[in-house]
Amino acid sequence: MSDSQLLYEFLNHPVSRRRQDAFVRMCVRLTIGYLRYLKARGWILPLSQQVGGNPVHDLAIHIVGSFLATEHGEPYGKLFNYYRRLGPTDFHKADPTDLWNALKSLLFRFIRQERSNLLDEEDPQKALLKRAFKDALLTDEYQRRLEQSGTVFVNASKYDQTRREECPAISFDNLLRIVEDTYHQSNSRRQWCRAIFEALNQEDSVRNFLERHTLLYAVVIVNMKHVDAEGLVPASLPGPEHGLLSSAIVRARTETLSWVRETVLARYVTKGKLTDDQVVRLAKACENYLIDLAHSVDTESIPSYFREVIPEIDRKRYDKHFKNILDTLMAKARAVFADRLKGFL
Repeated sequence: MSDSQLLYEFLNHPVSRRRQDAFVRMCVRLTIGYLRYLKARGWILPLSQQVGGNPVHDLAIHIVGSFLATEHGEPYGKLFNYYRRLGPTDFHKADPTDLWNALKSLLFRFIRQERSNLLDEEDPQKALLKRAFKDALLTDEYQRRLEQSGTVFVNASKYDQTRREECPAISFDNLLRIVEDTYHQSNSRRQWCRAIFEALNQEDSVRNFLERHTLLYAVVIVNMKHVDAEGLVPASLPGPEHGLLSSAIVRARTETLSWVRETVLARYVTKGKLTDDQVVRLAKACENYLIDLAHSVDTESIPSYFREVIPEIDRKRYDKHFKNILDTLMAKARAVFADRLKGFL
């Protein structure tokens, strides 16, 4: 039985123990393969946390356990919630190939996220800071919005009715300035988080909300330069070149994404080949590609970035309607990103 058919059988009979066991084994096998793929391309894996004789296998078991854990009382909640967001969940009528592509997109993204989380645990200072901010952002003081592209935006609840949707996002350099200034004015991480959004709201020309990922990245960079509020010194302080490189990468990526939206993607919209929604999602795919390009030896295949943001499109339709667009988009983005990065260093 093919993997896509195995998944199809499980989704249609999720209470069958035999099908559950086969599905879990398949997820473990996929995860091992993907971890080896990442490792071969220079990605650091949190293997030091595994104590058995087969660390990649043990890491895969850990990741799959988290991926398939009961969520809000629903077995396999993460998986079924994902399919519900994609559309109808009458799995009997669904195309097994479409279901399979969606699973790989969700699982591979989760593997990368869990890898990052586990690496954070090896750096307690960084992990504690990110956890403190994430916990703060889950309180009633803040509102969270999950975009269809997968991006999470956050804003202070007090400004929820006055979100400046029409304004551009703040530049990363200016965000770093705000994060740095408010760091020196705060006595706790929650106070620091609150002060960031207060200062952001005073910047009338930009949005008063942020991508959660960008906010966390900014506070980590600033925190690495200082002793944190509890008086703990990071295990190793980076030299000034580390901050300059991180800032240059983000600036180059931000400018590249603006350029591809205004030129490459805009042309495809004008020609009627892309919708506005597809432009948003493809820009996110491009951003993920540039992040990997900057922080690893190699990137994934271009179709994998597409599947992350538009999993409902099958491979046949991708090859016919989107392949040339994605190949052009990524090639031009890569060239512009490299050129901008050289200019900032």
